[in-house]
Amino acid sequence: MKGFTSLLILLLLIPAGAGTFIWSGIYDVSANIPRYGISDWLIATLKKNSIAFHARGIAPPAGLTDPESIRNGIVDFSNSCSRCHGAPGETRQAFSTGLHPTPPILVSGRVQKERTEAQLYLIVKNGLKFSGMPAFGNIHEDLNIWNIIAVLKILPKLSSGDYQSILEEDGTDEGDTLRDEEFPGIPDAIDSRMKPNTI
Repeated sequence: MKGFTSLLILLLLIPAGAGTFIWSGIYDVSANIPRYGISDWLIATLKKNSIAFHARGIAPPAGLTDPESIRNGIVDFSNSCSRCHGAPGETRQAFSTGLHPTPPILVSGRVQKERTEAQLYLIVKNGLKFSGMPAFGNIHEDLNIWNIIAVLKILPKLSSGDYQSILEEDGTDEGDTLRDEEFPGIPDAIDSRMKPNTI
């Protein structure tokens, strides 16, 4: 009986403690403080399994690697993705260093190796909770998103010259794009302290 009473008290204390923690406001939700420990693991595991589950049944369209798809995808990637994720010959913009977890550098190819085309499509279209990744499905048609995915697959091997050449042919003006050098007050050490996005 004593053991049962102790267990009952423990079961009552756990939600009471959790409720006190939540209502106290002691937990800092500031974006400039990275997640650590079990909270980081829980969110990363949740996102990994959720993406894999919801990407089931999604199939890339035919002609995904056509030159025209790549060309159009590069333009959309430059306009929608490069500011946070970088591009061939370009670093990401300084504001992205304030996101936690840090947006992955897509020219490295790490994310493309870990994710299928369907999973990448799902992420770009619907965005990701618990991160700074927005949903682009509300401003891009499905075909435009698939074009971006086509570019992601070849991005690590795409030279900066070819990348810039396509943008110049399209008339994209990089003069309108803010670059890191315009934010000299942000220390280079920020990147070294940030934990990369694992997805």
